[in-house]
Amino acid sequence: LQINAGGKLTIEEGGIFQYLGGTLNLIGNNSFIDIAGNLNIGDGQTFTFAGNGYIKFSNPGPDNTYNITAGTGASMLFSGNGQSHKVLEIQQNTVHFPQLSSLTFQNCKIEMGYEKRMQADYSYPVTFNNVKVTSTTGAHNNHRSFLFIGQSNVTINNSIFEYGYYGIYGNLTWTDGAALFITNSTFRYNTQGINIYGKGLNLTNCNVVNNTNYGIYCNGMSFTSDFTDCTISNNGNGRNI
Repeated sequence: LQINAGGKLTIEEGGIFQYLGGTLNLIGNNSFIDIAGNLNIGDGQTFTFAGNGYIKFSNPGPDNTYNITAGTGASMLFSGNGQSHKVLEIQQNTVHFPQLSSLTFQNCKIEMGYEKRMQADYSYPVTFNNVKVTSTTGAHNNHRSFLFIGQSNVTINNSIFEYGYYGIYGNLTWTDGAALFITNSTFRYNTQGINIYGKGLNLTNCNVVNNTNYGIYCNGMSFTSDFTDCTISNNGNGRNI
């Protein structure tokens, strides 16, 4: 499937985009696939695309809307050519990523709509590497970024989380939940830079700056969090541990 510059493919509410392999090529940076309906990824397939375009999720349902399903061994990969390359736009209250073998965002930008959120509902490897998670407007818009539930194989490195209610939110209290480790990343211009409940938070060489409420808010943790070589400054409140 190829979508040329300025073109789009819309999966309307109630429709199904059945991805069973093959190449999705989104040629221009203004070409995109708008998934207001459902995405079904086949067994063993990696949902990804080539080119300068992006994927948009825009189902109008509430937070508990589940419109992505995946077969055994399926994965999702959103990969660009740098933090200025938009590969994903979230205009859906919550995008629930299903059981996958992995979920990867790398070298890319993710734009979040007003109060929108992404969430991984199962424990599998989740990677943010050289990613900017920002608002669609370039200003604070109360987006809710990404919700972690205690995945044990999380990589967050060299990334920026900005202009949301949360930079990152983690409820890590699940039975098999694990502490969250973040390296070389920046949380800025959010209401709360990082909000974590349970297990623990470990930051190395991170900047948590210019957040209007707490830079870091931790609660319900069973051990002390660790902040190594970090800058935590110019927040409404520094940190609550």
